[in-house]
Amino acid sequence: MLLAEEKKALRAFYKKKRASMPTRNPKTILDHIVTSPLFLDADILFLYAATTGEIDVFPLAQKAFEMGKLVAFPRVRDEGIMTFHEVEHLDKLSPGFHGILEPSERAPVLEGTASSLMLVPALTYDTQGYRLGYGGGYYDRYLPHFQGVSMGILFREDLMEELPHEPHDMRLSYIATDEKMIQTRKFYGTGF
Repeated sequence: MLLAEEKKALRAFYKKKRASMPTRNPKTILDHIVTSPLFLDADILFLYAATTGEIDVFPLAQKAFEMGKLVAFPRVRDEGIMTFHEVEHLDKLSPGFHGILEPSERAPVLEGTASSLMLVPALTYDTQGYRLGYGGGYYDRYLPHFQGVSMGILFREDLMEELPHEPHDMRLSYIATDEKMIQTRKFYGTGF
């Protein structure tokens, strides 16, 4: 089976699995993140608006707002490009691409620094930092230009040992689970 076909089959499997899963409390995962130096020292927090089955990271946005950090959420343009825009409050998000909450196109675009932290959504991740996304390639196109630390977030029971990946698939620096934080590759930024 070709890698693209294998990934397509895995996407269908994980979408079905996610739809049948009971709701789980991500508090332990969020606590691991919010108490980590990656979060505490981050200047900008790049987040996502959760869709069905994804872990809701809005509590991290609230904590970042309280700490005076900048917070950014993605916005997708028609030509398949994703940009991150500053959000000063969660009520500034409204339905956009595929009904996913997005910031206004008038909100300032933020670029990551070596001290920025980005949480990257996916259907699942593996222990090497590869992710199985939704097939649009938005994060795989964005991440090569992101200077900060990228992190996946999921329950340990959903973490795969190894996922099929192609040359364009970008590895994440960390995976946060309810058990622990896993460093998947060496990061050569400032202080992480």
